[in-house]
Amino acid sequence: MNESEMVQDDEISLFDLWERLCKGWRTIVGGVVLGVGGALSAIVVIPAKYESVTTLQVGKVAGTVIEASETVVARLGSPAFLMEMATKIGDDRLLQELRENANGKGIVNVSIVKGTAMISLKVSGQTPDEVRKRNKIIIEMLVRRHDETTLPLKDRITADIKLSREKLNVVEREVDELTKASGINSNIKDGQFAPVSLLTSLRVQKQSEIFGLRQLLASMELSLLPPVTLPTQALEASYIADRPASPKRGLLLALGGIGGLLAGVLGVFVADAWRRAREERRIVD
Repeated sequence: MNESEMVQDDEISLFDLWERLCKGWRTIVGGVVLGVGGALSAIVVIPAKYESVTTLQVGKVAGTVIEASETVVARLGSPAFLMEMATKIGDDRLLQELRENANGKGIVNVSIVKGTAMISLKVSGQTPDEVRKRNKIIIEMLVRRHDETTLPLKDRITADIKLSREKLNVVEREVDELTKASGINSNIKDGQFAPVSLLTSLRVQKQSEIFGLRQLLASMELSLLPPVTLPTQALEASYIADRPASPKRGLLLALGGIGGLLAGVLGVFVADAWRRAREERRIVD
């Protein structure tokens, strides 16, 4: 037998491959069944995990952001914050999870929405109610801390408004008195116009001061109103899907079926190669 004949003997046509697969159909079906069964077992064993998604807006006071988005992300994902949250809601299982998984990954995931200063908050749990409770307390804690942080600044602006309003009232009374005095002295002879001119000059000066105070008051009052001042808040209601976020049943079943199919096909070819090797050894012997 020459070399070309040996190569031809070793070559396998597509028909031969198909024939071998048809003969080993039981192995292939068994592989698919085992793969799907493994996927079903994983679905049963892996605990269901639900997830809420909330978009948060960091507040600002007088145009100044309360806290940088990066800092908020680090705060919400910190073990200390999560421990405090779990303690407040009395979630012993969450406390245990945090002790085992100190960084809280998989429980709370926080990130900055690309291209914005908004924050995406994802909270996980084994039931929708559990997720809803965790999500609510996290937002409440963040809002409360930001309110506490901004309270001194708001109090200072409010005090400045009160002080400026009192000063405005004083200046307006002075203008009224100057106006009355100007009226009383309006009958002075032409040679004695100096007092009237002085009173008029003072009144104009006070009126200019009133205008400036009113502008300042309007600016400070507007600084405490939207959109210059906004609270930290959720931009929309938290979304919680009715179906678990994981395990993904369809994906697991598909992967199990495909994996079982490939394993079955591989098993057919391995069994065929083993059989052929045994037959060749018998011929040689």
